[in-house]
Amino acid sequence: MSSGSTLTTSTASAAAADPALGRTLLIHIVENGHSFEFECDGATVVEAIQRSIECLCSVPAGDQLLLCRNVSLDSQQTLAYYKLPAMIGRSSSSINVPNPALPSPPLPDDSHAFDNGKDPALKALVSYERQFRYHFQLANSVYNSAQVKFEICKRLLREQQVQERALDTARSNLDHTFRKMQQRYIDFVRCFSQQYHRHSEILANFERDVEKLRLIKLHPSLQSDGRKCLMDLVKEGDVRKWADVCLISHQQFEVKVSKLKSNFGN
Repeated sequence: MSSGSTLTTSTASAAAADPALGRTLLIHIVENGHSFEFECDGATVVEAIQRSIECLCSVPAGDQLLLCRNVSLDSQQTLAYYKLPAMIGRSSSSINVPNPALPSPPLPDDSHAFDNGKDPALKALVSYERQFRYHFQLANSVYNSAQVKFEICKRLLREQQVQERALDTARSNLDHTFRKMQQRYIDFVRCFSQQYHRHSEILANFERDVEKLRLIKLHPSLQSDGRKCLMDLVKEGDVRKWADVCLISHQQFEVKVSKLKSNFGN
């Protein structure tokens, strides 16, 4: 699974003003925190969502992991199987940070009715007004730019929160998967231990069992020159070869299980 392909899904009711919208499927991308909303019905196959995500995010469908309520979504199942709606997508917009449009400073040749007046106070008032208008426009431009950047910061914060929730979901899913694997491991080790002791006992008592077969005589009517006991009914050489093969397989399997225990313990 490639980086950034883990997804979490949640649902929210669509606007009541347009009943044709049905319900909305909200998908969060772990890698960048972006969100996608999909209008949907339950008949949509999960694979269709993965293809749409591939078109929107350039993440191959095979590298995607869709999670909902700690459950991994199967690409062959429909959304209704997971009690989810289906979709038609809308992606989030890219980040565009505008630069403030700063006004030009007042020019000395800007004429005013009081410029030709004889009163110096009136001339100074005109200069003060020009400076005030310029500073007001400058401050207003910086303020508007700051507002836009503040909204972008809020959006980035929401995306980080999305990533945080997605990582929590992914971690919870990994914990759930690990618990399932751990239970399977415990069941396997328990079954192996039982069979290992039983097979070890059989192999250890092989010679004793062979002697028992030699001691058990056949019925006189079944006896012949080369057939006096139960052991004579089987090819002893073949039985001993089978026992040797079983012993080797038994030892090799024990080594593999020991490696499994070591790897799982680490």
